[in-house]
Amino acid sequence: DYKMYAIVHRQAETCSGALREVGFEVIVVDPPVDSRDIRGSYLRKNIHKERCCGADEFIKLFAYTLPAEIIVHVDVDFAFYKPMDALFDAIRFEMDSEEGQMARGQLLLERPDEVLPNKID
Repeated sequence: DYKMYAIVHRQAETCSGALREVGFEVIVVDPPVDSRDIRGSYLRKNIHKERCCGADEFIKLFAYTLPAEIIVHVDVDFAFYKPMDALFDAIRFEMDSEEGQMARGQLLLERPDEVLPNKID
């Protein structure tokens, strides 16, 4: 089983109804960092140029507070083309367990000659 969360900036709250309709639990937040509180002068002066949203990008950090064993964070411009169940199972189950061995056997590796670590986390 899985649960989908949408971490939504307070300014986008009025647009979040569509996410609720398709099954997301919407969490409305303010950015955890005020750009005026950034200590490094270069970053403080230039954060507004980072990515699309400047310091508002930091709302992604709220993913670390979600109540789940495995969190997969993606932005709205990301798409899954194949199920990721084998990867999640390889993370969840010990490598020597039947489930872990089965999951690891299904992973498509970018570098198949490299050995997977004992624990994937």
